[in-house]
Amino acid sequence: VKTTATAAAAEQLAALARRGGFPKGALVLSLQNGVRNGAVLAAALEPHGVCVLTTMVNFNVVWSSYCDSLAAALHIRRCTPPKIGLPCIRVQNLPSPGNERKGRAEQVMTKTKEGEESENRENTAAAAAPTNVQRANLNRIVLALRADGALRVSLTPNIRDVQYSKLLINLQSAVNALSREPVPATLSQRGYRLAWRGLIVEALEVYQAAGITVCAPYVPLLPFFLSLPDWAYRALAAVLFPLDPGCKSSMLQDVEA
Repeated sequence: VKTTATAAAAEQLAALARRGGFPKGALVLSLQNGVRNGAVLAAALEPHGVCVLTTMVNFNVVWSSYCDSLAAALHIRRCTPPKIGLPCIRVQNLPSPGNERKGRAEQVMTKTKEGEESENRENTAAAAAPTNVQRANLNRIVLALRADGALRVSLTPNIRDVQYSKLLINLQSAVNALSREPVPATLSQRGYRLAWRGLIVEALEVYQAAGITVCAPYVPLLPFFLSLPDWAYRALAAVLFPLDPGCKSSMLQDVEA
């Protein structure tokens, strides 16, 4: 679900929740990029006792083919290796009672219809204080993701900084889409790298003014790294960030579809 469709998806899920379509202790994980999708889903679902956990996926996948056959179109592959200092997947941990999630749940309650206030007060309290069932469900999800050993998964109480760190990486998506080439080919050209660098530098200035901290250890080095001559960049990238030759941003894949 793209960000522009999150609100509509949230309304559909909320309608399902109102009909009792979610089991007790259900969790909804948002694996979307961006920084607001989890909050949109939470505003719709937590009044009904469904807990939303924002989740960040730290790697790229690409469709291996585009065709009319659904079976063939389902061939996808991972194109990026684990990034230094970052798990493959970070999941927002369930909060303790009385923290920020409770405040957000109460804000949701105040926006409901007057006749639903009592019921929603009970439901938002349940969302603010995770149950043992929810904690057990989250544990099962994490264990399932770690099952084959290919994914490093971690829980974090501060998903916001993770989201904003990933956003800096995703800024290259538009540059990649404009180039109409796979990511490695795009980034092998200094002009495209400088375009991405400019976006990162501007974003970091905004982050500093807004008090946002990035949690990826290599992010402060990106402006320098991207400004290197082509030969130096290619040599370092081959060691630090080896990419599948067919790696494409989702934005480029949308353009090509």
